[in-house]
Amino acid sequence: MLDSYNELITFAFICKTLSITDAAKELNKSKAHVSRQLSNLEKRIGTTLVYRTTRNLTLTENGLALKNDAISLLNTSVQLDYKAKSLSIGICGRFCITIPTSIATSIFSELLLNLNQNFPNVSFEIIVSNKVEPLLNKRIDMAIRIGEVKNDNLVAHKIGSYRDVFISSKSTELPNNIESLTFINNSYHNQLDLKCYLEDETLKINEFKNIISVNEAATQLTFIKNGLGIGLAPSYILKTSENNNKIYNIFPEYHSKERDMYIVYPFQTPLPEKLSKISMYLKKELKKYLEQ
Repeated sequence: MLDSYNELITFAFICKTLSITDAAKELNKSKAHVSRQLSNLEKRIGTTLVYRTTRNLTLTENGLALKNDAISLLNTSVQLDYKAKSLSIGICGRFCITIPTSIATSIFSELLLNLNQNFPNVSFEIIVSNKVEPLLNKRIDMAIRIGEVKNDNLVAHKIGSYRDVFISSKSTELPNNIESLTFINNSYHNQLDLKCYLEDETLKINEFKNIISVNEAATQLTFIKNGLGIGLAPSYILKTSENNNKIYNIFPEYHSKERDMYIVYPFQTPLPEKLSKISMYLKKELKKYLEQ
């Protein structure tokens, strides 16, 4: 019975990814193991479930007939495993949080120090990623996310709002016009609204004469601190003790539209004490960095 269950779970991952390689990564197993599990399942039920070529993998008609039930079994298994691991009494053990790079490289080091002091028996694991990580599949307890959360299986609590503002090193001289400065562009913001507003006037980033593009927040912040240019960054970056004497809002009249920040975690009842306490604590602490 256990063998058939493992074979069906493997098949479910294959259905989701349509890739032996990706399914193996999700399962933390070798490709040979995944192929063997699939072959065993096909042999046991006496039918081919997957067409395999050197480049493509597609489900057969019989594979499609089993797909939804297999994925439903996988989702139930993941939720049961997550809930079982959340039942331990007391606030201790592993707790995984995923956060965007802009938060990780600015305010979260201070928050993590306080978390360790307030929850000394908890071992925190931090995943820094701008991707929307699947919480249940990766055993992630909580996410801090920017923007609306669209997933019925998740609970999202709004922490507050912030704006993107222009930041500069305090050693940078103020020019006559903003476009004459070099703009340090964090390419992650290309996914967001790259406009700043002053009443009815709109300033577009591509209007800068010189632009240096980087691919993550830490490099952008380092370049700005070293006086290489200015950048558009979340206002909460200015409120950390490490940054408040090195950078400032060079053009406070310009700012983006408001962005919302959320604490997100998988829906479950009853809510584990550890998740409840850490969630409440982080919400209170993060609010201090956001605009009121």
